[in-house]
Amino acid sequence: MHCLFIEYIGQQLTTYCTENNVFVAVFAYLWLSLSREIYLTTRQLNVYRSAKLVPKELRPDFDLKTFNKCIQYNSLRLRVWIVADVYHHLLTAFVLWFQVIPLLWRISDQLLPPLGFAANNELIQTLVFVTIGSLLSTIADLPISLYRTFVVEQKYGFNKQTIGFYAKDRLMKFVVMQTIVGAVIGAAVYIIQNGGQYFGVYLWLYSFAVTLFLMTIYPDLIAPLFDSFTPLPDGQLKTSIERLAESIDFPLKKIYVIKGSKRSAHSNAYFFGIYKNKQIVLYDTLFRDFHTNKRQKGTKSADTSESSSHQKMGCTDEEIVSIMAHELGHWYLSHALKYLAVAETVLLVYITLYSMLYQNEVLFSAFGFEDKRPVFVGLYLMFRFVFWPLNDLLWFAFMCLSRRFESGADAFEKSMKKGPHMRSSLIRLFMDNLGSPVNDNLYSAWNHSHPTLLQRLKAFKTD
Repeated sequence: MHCLFIEYIGQQLTTYCTENNVFVAVFAYLWLSLSREIYLTTRQLNVYRSAKLVPKELRPDFDLKTFNKCIQYNSLRLRVWIVADVYHHLLTAFVLWFQVIPLLWRISDQLLPPLGFAANNELIQTLVFVTIGSLLSTIADLPISLYRTFVVEQKYGFNKQTIGFYAKDRLMKFVVMQTIVGAVIGAAVYIIQNGGQYFGVYLWLYSFAVTLFLMTIYPDLIAPLFDSFTPLPDGQLKTSIERLAESIDFPLKKIYVIKGSKRSAHSNAYFFGIYKNKQIVLYDTLFRDFHTNKRQKGTKSADTSESSSHQKMGCTDEEIVSIMAHELGHWYLSHALKYLAVAETVLLVYITLYSMLYQNEVLFSAFGFEDKRPVFVGLYLMFRFVFWPLNDLLWFAFMCLSRRFESGADAFEKSMKKGPHMRSSLIRLFMDNLGSPVNDNLYSAWNHSHPTLLQRLKAFKTD
């Protein structure tokens, strides 16, 4: 029955979808996607241009200078972002129009003999293809990444990287990512080629197992490759966090401080690990002591005429505990498990759709593959282009879900009775990271994973 259904779907697609129609639809949606992003971004930029006064809800905490600095920083970031988005859409149009993907596939095949492999070895050819594609993508993204890091972030005092550190960090991430991706993709191709009529089930089970495996090894094997994790020293803060974790039966094993300041002045806090191996990570830039010591050593910020609010960068111990109450709220409310369940359900739907289409000649020929239907290329073309509208709908759905979860974590933090520290910690994080103080509703609905600052403050205030 399963095979007959898949065959029926394939016949219907062959009847109604020509290769020209598929290509035109994908190409048209590319420009529709870009138009949507330009429209939403323009709306948000107009909000920034019209923002002349601090909203009354923020006046107890924001002076006009800090407010304007937030507006200027986010305006610049958004202008760079839309230039990058136009650039990436143009690159995608170039790749589709000039059939770059089948060209790279042929080049990958030609490289096999010089690398010591037999020609037409699809598994090895796939790994070469992925490596070349990733390398070209990284190079294409480099100008935008450099400008964001060494112009935008540098201008507002966030960037702490040298060119040398940046290059080394990017290279390390590329090598590690290619190693992991190569192993994962190689096994996936093998499953599709040898899994028979139930390969979709096997592929989904494999994907789920890989997700759990990476979640398990990340804390001990992957994360330390990029950052040094130092145990939080004994003291009042550590004791308070441990008491908080104990009060809700959070299986805390370790609390680390990560030297985020070697890359950026942005601050953050999170936890990771599965089952009983939970570990909390605090960025060093989160601590008020870090910024106090920095000033005492004579280090200047990008803004030499700092406001009094800027002089108080970093959070107090009480504010950090309040932040962790929010983070642990995600665990208490099982948000990670719910995310995983939703994501795996979506993946199962995608794999089912792929199993119906992966041998369809029309879909391959629409993208320039006339005589070959490589497994991974089909997977990429469908997930990236054929399912593009569905991807966007899911993006919006996940943003809505994320905002709902963040509101739930805020409510949990409030239930822990952190009092004034809820507001002060949120404001402090927001000001230290120069968040967006005013937002267009449509732009925020599409792009923001968190409720806006004003929405969160209103929720804190409501009894």
